[in-house]
Amino acid sequence: NTWSSGPTMNNKRWYPTATTLPSGDILNLLGSIDTTFTPNEIPDVTINDATGIRSLTGVSTANLFYNYPRAFVAPNGKVFIAGMEKTSRYLDTSGAGAYRTVASSLYGLRAYGSAVMYDTGKVLIVGGAPSDSDAIPTNTAEVIDLNARRPAWRNVSPMAFARRYLNATLLADGKVLISGGSSGSPEEDCTGAIS
Repeated sequence: NTWSSGPTMNNKRWYPTATTLPSGDILNLLGSIDTTFTPNEIPDVTINDATGIRSLTGVSTANLFYNYPRAFVAPNGKVFIAGMEKTSRYLDTSGAGAYRTVASSLYGLRAYGSAVMYDTGKVLIVGGAPSDSDAIPTNTAEVIDLNARRPAWRNVSPMAFARRYLNATLLADGKVLISGGSSGSPEEDCTGAIS
């Protein structure tokens, strides 16, 4: 029950996402290397029971939003990145890595929105705002089925409230609980809190 140091990543990561791969290895994706939000665009895969690491140098530029990418293992074994940006992609973590565009969301950029895989290969994206500084979030929601021959985002019923900084939690019955968030500006303003 003690922590120990693991292998060192290619650079620092502030607000990254770690995703467990089917092999048991861990994908370390994005985040920023400094307080000016310079992204770390080279993913790392922690391997061999966290004793080694390899960098995916083949994907050093993808124009991805740096913080907390919404990453899920798809039925095809690749990692599906569902935002926050408009373009959703597969990341193949084999070799040096490779991105492939899957589809574009209908709403567009969902800054500080949320996403959840609610069934095998089925992803829901909700909320967020059209830019990092936009004061008006959205209540819209979209789903994509990665099992389809040509996956595409489609609109579903909106949330009751427009939100950013929200949580999307998968429940045991397959439903998704949307909670928290703010209806106001991107600043941390508690007056716009939604319960």
